[in-house]
Amino acid sequence: MPRYIMTYHNAKPPASPEEGQAMMKKWQEWMATNSIALLEPQNPVGKTWTIDGDGAREGTPHPMMGYTVLEADNLDAALELVKSCPFLDMGTLEVSEIKEMG
Repeated sequence: MPRYIMTYHNAKPPASPEEGQAMMKKWQEWMATNSIALLEPQNPVGKTWTIDGDGAREGTPHPMMGYTVLEADNLDAALELVKSCPFLDMGTLEVSEIKEMG
């Protein structure tokens, strides 16, 4: 079955502790509902660095905050799953198919 990586970007913090708790509850419910498809559900990352011919520098216009590896029958199914993710209330998500080498 195809695997996809969903990356988290541009999150705005909750406006209050109550909003944060409500968001966390929605996130936990979404993960429980979709647990069979979420192969690596929560992988936060640290600061993003850009490396090019001029060297390394901290930052990028849309730094990745974390990622989830998921499994779905096809891209349309993966997109439907990602569209239901409550992180969209806070930020944006990107989805890419993980291609097998060889």
